[in-house]
Amino acid sequence: IFSKKALLSEFGIASADVALADELNLGTYRVVVDASGLRQERTVEVAKYVLPKFKVDLEPGRESYRPGEMVRATVRAKYFFGKPVQGRVTAKLARETVTGALKEDGSWEFQVPAPGEGTVPVEVTVTDTADHKETKAVVVIVSREPLKVVLYPEGGTIVRNAPNTYFLL
Repeated sequence: IFSKKALLSEFGIASADVALADELNLGTYRVVVDASGLRQERTVEVAKYVLPKFKVDLEPGRESYRPGEMVRATVRAKYFFGKPVQGRVTAKLARETVTGALKEDGSWEFQVPAPGEGTVPVEVTVTDTADHKETKAVVVIVSREPLKVVLYPEGGTIVRNAPNTYFLL
């Protein structure tokens, strides 16, 4: 539906805006970028926006863990009018999946062993008794060292003879 050739800035960045039709065909679209001999491809799902039926909060016990430690987290689900959600929960951390049922107060606690190193997404899906589903995800850090400092250049690479911005993680 769209194609554009653009020059990269001195920082290796290009942008493009796509005007979408009011009535767009729903489904999966591919976004392909060819730049400097490299090709990146992603899929984008276009769907009708549906208001969430209830709110899901996901609170990990800590921000970081060591490999093999138990990642503990609490899920809380409430309808927007304040009533706790009753239903079931599926939690995923890397390749581990655990399931359970919400308590009367709309909460559920779980624990899963932390995988190797990196930033690991924790995702929970709550399904209420009317079969409505809402999903929430957070990221926890898994590191072999108690403190790991990483200096990361803003665009992913350092640009010679230009001011660079770095992020300290």
